[in-house]
Amino acid sequence: DLTGGTKPFEQLPDTFTFALDETENPLVQELWYEDGVCRTAWRAPRPIPEDDDFFENVWRSYRETGNID
Repeated sequence: DLTGGTKPFEQLPDTFTFALDETENPLVQELWYEDGVCRTAWRAPRPIPEDDDFFENVWRSYRETGNID
């Protein structure tokens, strides 16, 4: 996006200029290689999980209880 975008590093060529898309309905672009062809698709982002199964929490629980409830 050369009209008002930014580059992550100033040393990069202008082809790396981008602007964030801050719409109300954001989409995630998926890219994969299949049968010798690069394919793309857009989808809605998945919700952020509400559980607290981060490494630090699981490790603390394991040290305190062995993760046995």
